[in-house]
Amino acid sequence: IIYSYEFKSDEISVTIDTTRDGYGQGNIGHTTCTSIQVNEDKERTNYELVGCTPLIGDTIILTVDVYPEWKPGDRLIETL
Repeated sequence: IIYSYEFKSDEISVTIDTTRDGYGQGNIGHTTCTSIQVNEDKERTNYELVGCTPLIGDTIILTVDVYPEWKPGDRLIETL
C-alpha cells in the first residue's frame, strides 16, 4: 500500500494506492483531512489524521515508540 500526502495551507490531501497490494482492494482512494493530531503517552507518540472526508480506516500515519532506557550506541535488538 502506498500513501501519499499533499499538504496545503488548510487541508491535507491523502491518496491511498492499493493497486500493488495482493491482499488490498486494488484501487486508488482519496480523502481530505483538516489536520494532524499528536497523541502522546509514556510508551509512544502517534500522529493521526483528523477531520477526514470521506472517512478512512487507519488514520495513524506515524508511531514513534519511546525507549526511556535507550542511549545512543545501544543495540535495540539483542542477538543470540
